[in-house]
Parts: sequence; structure tokens; C-alpha cells
Amino acid sequence: MDANNTTDWRDNKTLSDCMMYMLQNDIMCDVTLRVGDERTPIKAHKYMLSSRSSVFHTMFEGSLQEKGEITIPDIDDNTFRDILKYFYSDNITITNNNVQEMLYTADKYMLAAVKIECETVLKKTAKSEHATKALQTGYQYHLLALQTESLDYIEKNTKACLLSEHAISLSKDCLELILKSDYLDCTETDICQFVLKWGKHQCKLANLEPSGGNMREALGKILYLIRFPNVEMNFFSEAVAKSCLLTSDEIISIYQSHFGVTSKAFPSCLRAPVAIRQTYTINRYEQITGNIGETVPHFSLR
Repeated sequence: MDANNTTDWRDNKTLSDCMMYMLQNDIMCDVTLRVGDERTPIKAHKYMLSSRSSVFHTMFEGSLQEKGEITIPDIDDNTFRDILKYFYSDNITITNNNVQEMLYTADKYMLAAVKIECETVLKKTAKSEHATKALQTGYQYHLLALQTESLDYIEKNTKACLLSEHAISLSKDCLELILKSDYLDCTETDICQFVLKWGKHQCKLANLEPSGGNMREALGKILYLIRFPNVEMNFFSEAVAKSCLLTSDEIISIYQSHFGVTSKAFPSCLRAPVAIRQTYTINRYEQITGNIGETVPHFSLR
């Protein structure tokens, strides 16, 4: 064979091309990972895994080094292969279909760049009917910008968001974030209806009877964020009072609130649309001149 006609798989390839070729063809792989429910075997290189993730580096080089095959049951093999592609080539594709799995994996292996890409995709859903899902994800993975944007959208479109299929799956912490707001675009009756629905769902998840006592326990302290004095009296009488969600004294206090007696247990101030919320800008570094000519920093509101 003419030596001039021989080709090598490395020829005219970039570094990432060569690394991907070695991965895909199991060349010099020195670790086997058992991934997903089926424990699918995937071979890789410790060097590459450690170079991209401090978690893997600790796994292979730390004081408690992993020996033999590595089991990763909580990530499906397709997602893990996509992450490996990122490790070896710096390329990754994140869509609405895989963003949750990618975000979980990025969080587990401390992949900051991938988390940022996931947040970018999720921000597109923060201002849509999926805002409650985006809020939950932002809270779970400490994505503060996503959390803020989704909560802002929920405040402006509260009733529609609470009617979405994702709202019922909100965690108690995220529901608390919503109920703490003074600016929601719905009635307190709408909020109360949703909270009852949410409470019954929590009981179902825990295999408990959807009784008032069990719903009250599921709600915990956020029960007192519901402004029961502003709930329509007919709905309160038929749905809330009869559910045994509240104590007898609490029920009496709500009825009394309709005759001018302030409820000591539940707030009664009305929530308002976001449109009337006032925003102030603080200029932290604006300066004024004092009596003796010195410059003194002060705060000003606009």
C-alpha cells in the first residue's frame, strides 16, 4: 500500500473532533459508567470528566476514590450522552423537551455554563402559561433571575397561571412566595379555590384522606397568608367553613370581620393589580455639599 495514500482518523480534525472520536470508539477509555434505570454501560475517560466537573475530579482523585464501574441511576442515558458530548466538544443542545433533565445533571455535576444555558431556555417560558413551572424550577435550582421573572408574570396573570396544569404541583415554598404578594391579578376567592385544590392534591400525594385537618397540616403556616375576610361569603360558607380547614374560632372571626370586627388571625387588606404598584429608584452615590465644603454621600428617592 502506498504510504502517501494512507489516512489517519486524526487528519484534518480539530481537538474536539479527535476527542469525540476517541469517546465514540472506546479508544483508551478508562472508566465505565452504568447509567439510568437499565444501567446502560457508557465508557469514558477520567481525564476528560475531571477536566470539566469538580464532582468527577473528587470522585476519581479525592480521599474516597471510586473504584471500578460508576453507577449513575438518576440520569437517563440519553441525557448523560448529551452531557458527555459537552464535556468532549463544548457543544450542547438544550430545548424545552430536555431542559429539566439537563438542569438536574448540570446542578449535580456543578456545570455552571450548562446551568446558564438552561436558565436562558427556561426564561422563555417564565412569561407564559408555564410560569408556575418556571418558578418551581428557579426556586429548586437557585436561579434567582428566573424566579423573579416568573413570579412577576404570575402577579400580572395570576388567575390564568393558577389554572394551568403545572400550578397544582407547586411546592409549599413556591406557593408561599405567591401568597405573600400584595399584588395579584385575581380575587381572594380565586386564591382560596386554588389553595383548597392544592391541599387536596397534597393529601393525594401522601395517600391521606383530603380532610380539612390533613389539608391544614399540608398548608402549615401559609394558611395564614390567605385573606379569608375578603373571600366571597357564599363560597366561604359552602366550601371553607364546611371543610373543617379552620377552627371554630377562626370561622367565627371571619364572619365577624364582615361586620367590622378585625380578624386577628387572617389579614384583610385587599390585594391590588401590579399596575398600581409604585417603584422607586435609589441613587446610591449621589452627593451633596455640606456646610463646611465637604462632600457627603446621601440617598435620594425618585
